[in-house]
Amino acid sequence: MLRLSLFLLLLPASAFADDTYTKTVLPFFKMHCAKCHEGAKPKGDFVTDTKGLPNDFADVTNRGKWKEVVNVLNSHEMPPKKEKQPSAKDTAAVVDWITAQTVTAELNKRESGVALRRLNREEYKNTIRDLLGIDFDVSGFPQDPPAGGFDNNGSALTLSPLHVETYLNAARQILDRALVEGEQPKPIKWRFEPQTTAMDSRRVKFDAKNNSVIVNGGKNTMQGNWVVVHHDSWDMGVNARNFTVPVAGDYIIRVKAAGKVPSRAEVVASAQKMLEVRRNQQIKENPKGQKWHDEAVVRDVEVFKTGKDYDHTSVLFDSPLRKKDEAAYAREVLK
Repeated sequence: MLRLSLFLLLLPASAFADDTYTKTVLPFFKMHCAKCHEGAKPKGDFVTDTKGLPNDFADVTNRGKWKEVVNVLNSHEMPPKKEKQPSAKDTAAVVDWITAQTVTAELNKRESGVALRRLNREEYKNTIRDLLGIDFDVSGFPQDPPAGGFDNNGSALTLSPLHVETYLNAARQILDRALVEGEQPKPIKWRFEPQTTAMDSRRVKFDAKNNSVIVNGGKNTMQGNWVVVHHDSWDMGVNARNFTVPVAGDYIIRVKAAGKVPSRAEVVASAQKMLEVRRNQQIKENPKGQKWHDEAVVRDVEVFKTGKDYDHTSVLFDSPLRKKDEAAYAREVLK
């Protein structure tokens, strides 16, 4: 039984269809097709006997011939009108059998086809990091096409000449970083200390190659050694540029930054200035409405004075609870 079972599993799909083929399809061809498409000179060079049209749907050429049979039967081109016509039932039986065999053969071929599997961008990046400890930027790789909502579907990850070229270039860069030759470069330690100046006006020298490094503090205010940025503006940027590191590699960059929590009085004073600018602009556009514009300023300033949203000091950073009962302190802060 085991040998018989294995034998059945190895049989092609067409082997199970011989019964329909021999009892339905061959008699149909013999009755309606053999007169013109068998013998020494078949019409249209199309032969319908078992040699010219074998029951082998795995072969692409044969499958194409069977599809042509379906086309002429469905369109009623064959048999010719002057010949005896088959019944609709007989025609449907032949067409259904051919269609089923064609679909089965194409599905079998699709399932047995081997996709050339490649890694998608994230998989490639993670693999390189795990193998060599290098974080490689894969943003320059071609986008991975999604299939079924996933970008790691093997059937969609085709390999193009562009991919091959990209992988080769990436391999060179990765190996250059992984296999370092020569002496270890000397470490450098630069300290960028921004100060409030006009943009790009402050230049600092670090070494012979970096003797004009731009260190911007922007049009801000200074509190001790701190540059205080009040709001975002093109002339308030804090940055450093126009410098070149000695060798390519990974560098550690540390940034010292902090946030300032304004008091209620500072919030009100800042709001008062902005509201007065708005009022003056409104009066300029509509002088007759000065009374209402003045009242709006008083009303809006009162909101900043009493509104809970503008009490930035309500968080108990200096509360005694912080040392006595951290849980109670946290609950109070999160109220």
